[in-house]
Amino acid sequence: MDISTKDPIIKVQGLAKAYGRNKIFRNLDLIINHGEICALIGSNGSGKTTLLKILSMLTKPDSGSFSFSGLPASKNGENIRKLIGLVTHDHLLYNQLTSYENLKFAGKLHDVKNIDSKIKELSSLLKLDSVLDKRIGYLSHGFQKRVSIARALIHNPLLLLLDEPESNLDYLSKTILFDMIKTFKDSGKTILIATHNIENVANVADRILLVSNNRISLDQKINNKITTEQTATIYRVLNDDLL
Repeated sequence: MDISTKDPIIKVQGLAKAYGRNKIFRNLDLIINHGEICALIGSNGSGKTTLLKILSMLTKPDSGSFSFSGLPASKNGENIRKLIGLVTHDHLLYNQLTSYENLKFAGKLHDVKNIDSKIKELSSLLKLDSVLDKRIGYLSHGFQKRVSIARALIHNPLLLLLDEPESNLDYLSKTILFDMIKTFKDSGKTILIATHNIENVANVADRILLVSNNRISLDQKINNKITTEQTATIYRVLNDDLL
């Protein structure tokens, strides 16, 4: 499918979502351009995960719309899903299969050509050579997360959605994660990272998007360097959310 980079890769308009009486979003608007790394910041329960699920079309909004490079998601869902990689809190891997078998299976689902070559490339990027022949259920959390990221990248997506990917990772795994993010961006791809830890993403993000009061309440460019004033503003809003 031909994708135009003239339109924003993600354009959300008037998005609303609620679970029962619990309103998550109300009239949320968002634009993300091709090649950007955006950090989605918010307190627990602010809707970060819900927004990623909507953008990956795992959950439907109650109202509003969004488009992917100008293509309405409501009419092009199947094609758009093929262009998105998603990493969630759950690793979405089969514990009884090896890392290699999981990646091979994911590659076949996406009809990836030269799967073994792609697995070798991702294994090198994410330092997985030592665990390719090991079952997922026996791996550490850090290795499971890295294999999960490889699974999300196996089909060469244009947009990568990461839900708190740095959570509970050791220093080495965090370093590998953020090196991968930089490599992904250098290839012209787009990343949206949901997190509550500003410091972890400040060195790689182009923009900070703050979710509070059922919408994107703050949208600031930081270009890989956040100022003390910007950090203070974000924490002030986060603290207000908890009161």
